[in-house]
Amino acid sequence: MKIVYLANARMPTEKAHGLQIMHMCRAFSQIGHDVTLIVPGRRNWIKKSVWEFYGMEPCFKIIHVPIVDFIPFDRVLGNLAHWLTSAWFGLKARRVIEDLDPDVIYSRDPFSSGWTPRWIPNVFESHTFPNRALWLYRWFWKKCDRIVTVTHGLKKMFIEQGVPDAKLRVAADAVDLEQFDIPETREECRRKLGLPMEEFLVVYAGHLYPYKGMPDLIKAAPLLSSNVRVIVVGGRPDDLERTKALVDEVGAKNVTFVGRVPHSDVPRYLKAADLCVMPYTRESHHVEYYSSPLKLFEYLAAGRAILTTDLPSVREVLDDVTAEFVPPEDPKLIAGGINRLREDTARLAALEAHSTRLSKMYTWKNRAVAVLDAMPKPRVEWKLTFWRQYRTEASLAILA
Repeated sequence: MKIVYLANARMPTEKAHGLQIMHMCRAFSQIGHDVTLIVPGRRNWIKKSVWEFYGMEPCFKIIHVPIVDFIPFDRVLGNLAHWLTSAWFGLKARRVIEDLDPDVIYSRDPFSSGWTPRWIPNVFESHTFPNRALWLYRWFWKKCDRIVTVTHGLKKMFIEQGVPDAKLRVAADAVDLEQFDIPETREECRRKLGLPMEEFLVVYAGHLYPYKGMPDLIKAAPLLSSNVRVIVVGGRPDDLERTKALVDEVGAKNVTFVGRVPHSDVPRYLKAADLCVMPYTRESHHVEYYSSPLKLFEYLAAGRAILTTDLPSVREVLDDVTAEFVPPEDPKLIAGGINRLREDTARLAALEAHSTRLSKMYTWKNRAVAVLDAMPKPRVEWKLTFWRQYRTEASLAILA
């Protein structure tokens, strides 16, 4: 099958969605499909190539479509900057797609893929749910042949808006098991990374946005046992500065910041851990019901015990047997859960075994097969008339 993955994203990007897009394209390619990733040619502070940044060998085609980038003017234009950039990219990408004539278009962005040719089956992967302009989204959802959601909670929202159950697929995010299958032991990883050998290491890897629970984890740090250290991997400079200020404010002496590292180094930091944590808050419906965080599956692939706050989205993957749950937004209970596991070596060993077993279910290849299962054939009848093929452009011209 010939697949076009349409991604309205700056690539490469330090954000998790870029990694997810690359892994999905590679997985489609690995199971035998001809894949082309189409992205906008936006300005980028990252100077590495896409392949170098994500540590992958070229295995599919990437086309950068020239656009006028309005995003730098978002302080003036507001949301209009995103809409204009998306529309420009969608129209430019359409010409490329028509030349490629794929069997299916796959996308995470409704505004860009809304311009794609109607006769080509369209798969939309949703990671969130709109809170306004639902009439516009409903028009787009009707156009889609399949909608992939990352959680059942998100699927429920689509059903409540009238999307047929048969059109929906649920596929949680996944992980590259080979990347996390490293030969080094826990002690060897600590030695290579310069981490303490004797302390109980609690590792968090990812962005430091407040909704990810970093303030709660930092406030929990002073309440931890004397030999417990929190290792924070990742974070943009401004987020690191804010989080370090909180460390000073609460007087936490047992927190070490590593900063942003290449994704290829993440497996060693996770392998060095005694416990990995996800202290998410209930700040929004997105976090509580829609999120399928990549770090969760990376923690599993590293074979590490997991302590997480108790949210419905996380419960779709983990349960009381496979993880230690604590209530969200309560530093004292987060600290209590960590201290409890520190003393319970049998529970830690059991959680590590469950993580290793569970990770094998969540591979990118398995996910790629599931989201494209029984796709419909291209709608040849849409090619019959000029009006049907170009009615979007014609309508815009008439309105202009």
